[in-house]
Amino acid sequence: MSQTQRSLSYAFIVSCILIGYAPLGYGQASDPKSSAEVDQIMTSALSRCYSTVNGVKRITFEPLTNQEFAEVEALGQKAVAPLARYLDLQEKNGFTQLFAVKFLMAIGGASTPSTTPVCSAV
Repeated sequence: MSQTQRSLSYAFIVSCILIGYAPLGYGQASDPKSSAEVDQIMTSALSRCYSTVNGVKRITFEPLTNQEFAEVEALGQKAVAPLARYLDLQEKNGFTQLFAVKFLMAIGGASTPSTTPVCSAV
């Protein structure tokens, strides 16, 4: 199994775990400024994973930086609703969901899961 397949599998499993919980902040009012900051952080993180070299699209896993984690953690619970939206995208993209899950895990708290249930979809 390639690294990309493992990463995508991990993202699917963790997403499934999180989706089995309460709505992860969907009921919270979304602060437009926080949403914009989360979108900018996600765009920056994802842009490192996708590139075109000599006309060939390249997809490479590039881990999140400590700076990105610090920025999301500084937003705290305000980042939960914007990040939760990334888990429910119509067009699935493993890196997007994986990064959202990693950020949600870093935030922790009452709006994010604190234990690991069994996912029935796996």
